[in-house]
Amino acid sequence: IEGKRFLLVPYHMIGAKNMESAILGGYADFVRRAHPEAAPPGVFLAEKLFADACSLRERMGDAGFFAALGENAESGDDDWGDLGGGWNSQRFDRALAAPPGDHDRLRLVGDLVASLFRSQQEIAKASGEGYINLDDGLSVISRHAKEL
Repeated sequence: IEGKRFLLVPYHMIGAKNMESAILGGYADFVRRAHPEAAPPGVFLAEKLFADACSLRERMGDAGFFAALGENAESGDDDWGDLGGGWNSQRFDRALAAPPGDHDRLRLVGDLVASLFRSQQEIAKASGEGYINLDDGLSVISRHAKEL
């Protein structure tokens, strides 16, 4: 492990509704505090967020919607070229259609929560029901931590 960097995330199960809310929610809370510049991890249930985002996009129009979505999203200065850039109509539609676990789909969830649906983190934590399953969530937070 010499030369490696680790992200130490403190957890506890006291008062947790379930494993997902304790582990995935705990990680999302920690990242929000320790790395406020980073997008939240894509550990939240996506389909209802996506439906709300599509409805909001229709009301706001593409220009306003993508400007708002990009407000707190990760910057494109990450050596990934177009893959790391902001959101546009084509990229958004591809992410919506992508299968669960797809990088852009997960990033879209995180960017939606960071910019347009900020309360989703608190709602998911309070109810314990707003997270993807633990197996998938552990994979998501591992990738997210690596990107940090």
